[in-house]
Amino acid sequence: MRKWCKEAARLTIGYWLLLGLLALLWYVYRLPGALFRDLVWNSLWPVLGWVAWRLWHTKQRLKQTNLIPRTLVETELTRRLAQAKRYHRHQLLQLQARQRQELDYVDRFAHEIKNALMALEGLTAQPTVASAPLKPVLYQANRNLDLLLNAERLQFLTNDLAFEWLDLTALCQTVVQDLAPLMIAQQLRPQFAIGNVKVLSDRKWLTFIVTQLVTNAVKYSPPGRVVTFAWQASTLQIIDQGPGVAPSDLPRVFEAGFTGQNGHQTTQATGMGLYLAQQAATKINLTLALVNRQPHGIRAEVHFPAAHVKLTKL
Repeated sequence: MRKWCKEAARLTIGYWLLLGLLALLWYVYRLPGALFRDLVWNSLWPVLGWVAWRLWHTKQRLKQTNLIPRTLVETELTRRLAQAKRYHRHQLLQLQARQRQELDYVDRFAHEIKNALMALEGLTAQPTVASAPLKPVLYQANRNLDLLLNAERLQFLTNDLAFEWLDLTALCQTVVQDLAPLMIAQQLRPQFAIGNVKVLSDRKWLTFIVTQLVTNAVKYSPPGRVVTFAWQASTLQIIDQGPGVAPSDLPRVFEAGFTGQNGHQTTQATGMGLYLAQQAATKINLTLALVNRQPHGIRAEVHFPAAHVKLTKL
């Protein structure tokens, strides 16, 4: 089509130059006006006919370019071309959806970090401020920053894994030490009943998963209760004595941004902790689950493949 436009432009310019030359000859030699009009009239139709023919010919060539298959080879090529177009269109839509999701993550975490900073500002405005009330707020701000960074890292988690045999009790104790400001503020006591269990996993991401589950247990446990770490059938169990999860919320607890009935009662719920824990678990071949306990409480489960578990004796 572009080539046809260039040809039409050259023909139009040449035609007008020719008419200009004829007009000059008509003026210099004082030729009859009827002769000039006849020349213009009779030359215009061939030019218009040529333009129309070239336009029709170009359209026909464009139709042929769309590959109306006539042989088996052309049919297969057409099918593969259509398949490639659908695939790339699907990839583009997925990329756009992922970008929108990431923007939503940033908005959620920024809102929660802003709440923590406002709480700090309110505490520092008091004449005398003890350090104890500041620690949980500072931890919450740091936790949300860590969640935001890990949400980005999970998008590219492919080869950044280092599997090793880990002492599960020691790993859980490290998580409890890191969460000490929250547990002390809630007057919670940890209880370990794991035994001598070693698991083959990635230390960084297993710690991240356990941290999210324990954080939820601490957040929703009444003051003065116990958070229990137990082991049964290749499964790490983190048991709290909180209100549990509404049965209607259980199927959705691992969805991005879902806070449920319990989350609506606190301003510190982003709905992203369990979602990111689930994403990380999938990357390192673990399975997560939440189970309501009777009469109250929740049991968070981390299931390990049997081949990745080793029970050791004292």
